[in-house]
Amino acid sequence: HWRSISEGCHLGYYRGARTTKWVARFRKAGAVVPYEMLTLGETDDRAPANGTTILDWKQALAAATEWFELKERGGTVDPRKLTVRFALDDYIAMRDARESAHAGRTIRSNASQRLKVHIFNDAELIDRPLSKLTEDDLRRWLSRLPPSKITSKKRLASDFKAALNMTFARHRSVLPPDLPITIRYGLQVSTEDAPVETRAREGQI
Repeated sequence: HWRSISEGCHLGYYRGARTTKWVARFRKAGAVVPYEMLTLGETDDRAPANGTTILDWKQALAAATEWFELKERGGTVDPRKLTVRFALDDYIAMRDARESAHAGRTIRSNASQRLKVHIFNDAELIDRPLSKLTEDDLRRWLSRLPPSKITSKKRLASDFKAALNMTFARHRSVLPPDLPITIRYGLQVSTEDAPVETRAREGQI
């Protein structure tokens, strides 16, 4: 069953043998070509909506509308795939390749090790879509980090910023234009974040 959202844009309900799904289809107005299709997620007929893999009607409509807008702008990347995990995977691959080329052998960069330890295991952040990333998301991540020297925390935050900004630069046509501002202010590391004994020691220098 298809519901027309606008010309060339439809949101569908697909009933299979074991599951039901929300499906979107798109075709530019006036074009004589087959529809492009995108499965948005399962319906909430059998399980409560979680906003990611299981969607209610409003969530499916929002996801479909976001995709329609992307297609209208000529974008080819689904912004829902541009997550924190996506950004880190891309950045780590780049850093590892660069440092391996410099060393003349395959190695893992220090950035790779830092990011994997402190972000990949953070279930609250790792699969967050960049289109929905907020300063509060990043500040809460900083607050969850274990106590460490301020220089170590700044180095980690700097790597994280570089990863997010690299993905923004490559896919800015489908990401919020103010994302770099979110990244800049969300990942500011204050001396207030450092352990008391570290701040005291730095004050003696």
